[in-house]
Amino acid sequence: MSTPTIRRVCINKTNHNKTFRLMVEINEALLKGLVDTGALMSIMVANVVREFNNVHLVSGHETYKIASSTIIQALGRITNIPIMIGKVVCQMIFLVVNTNSYDLLLGLIFSRKSKLWLMWKDRLYNFKTNQ
Repeated sequence: MSTPTIRRVCINKTNHNKTFRLMVEINEALLKGLVDTGALMSIMVANVVREFNNVHLVSGHETYKIASSTIIQALGRITNIPIMIGKVVCQMIFLVVNTNSYDLLLGLIFSRKSKLWLMWKDRLYNFKTNQ
């Protein structure tokens, strides 16, 4: 039996002054999304997924290492989930995990796909457009 691939996912209870959060709309529900450009994948907590009736969880056996060096097992993935931040809509894939740290973590793939531009010092964000 082969050893599972361990990917880095950053979930921790960081001081909220050092984090960047965005209000994210999914299925007409508003969630606070934590932006973590150090994490590759985006994550949604299992309890949040259960609240959405029309979301299909594709089970999986992926293993991840979080910022505290703890290894967690993802419950699976949900795919093609439209999320909206302001007027920007983006189709996303989320790993689903059991954690009480955050409802939603937006990783580097989200930042690249949505063309998110962050100015950490001033706590500002914008989305780059092709205009």
